[in-house]
Amino acid sequence: MIIFYFILGFLLITLLLYNIFKLIYLLKKKSLNAPTNKIIFWILSLTWGFPMTLIGFVTAFFLILSGHKPKKYYNHYYFEFKKINFGLELGLFFICPYGCDNKLKNHEVGHSIQNIYMGIFTPLIVSIPSVIRYWYRELFGSKKDYDDAWFEGQATFSGSRYIEKLSNKSKNISKRL
Repeated sequence: MIIFYFILGFLLITLLLYNIFKLIYLLKKKSLNAPTNKIIFWILSLTWGFPMTLIGFVTAFFLILSGHKPKKYYNHYYFEFKKINFGLELGLFFICPYGCDNKLKNHEVGHSIQNIYMGIFTPLIVSIPSVIRYWYRELFGSKKDYDDAWFEGQATFSGSRYIEKLSNKSKNISKRL
């Protein structure tokens, strides 16, 4: 029995170290590739990216109960609010200002791509630092570009690239019909 626990502990530590090294590698990448297949994207969001996606489902449930209607943006659903000026990614869902441009929507989609890569570490590595940075900039101002932080730049670039791939994919499908 002791050997079993030793092997189990060794495997868990190895898995943790592997994920730490994978995260270090991801932090250096400018863009993350996401699967354009909706089912694979959802499977990744519901497994490795489950914590943020669960928060998104719960939030969406309560927003729908309170009368808000979700809108679809490619593989994601979002809610618009009139009195906010920020975006908030919650797995497969996001919140944004009413009538915001596609650049912000793409950016929030980019955060969901980070979620499928970084999984359970997303809140600590991306979400919490992003919220703190946003409010710091709101309260004290900043001369730096918003995308200067690696996680914001990566989200903007990855989301824009991903949406571009999806729109090209839908154009190619309509050409074949």
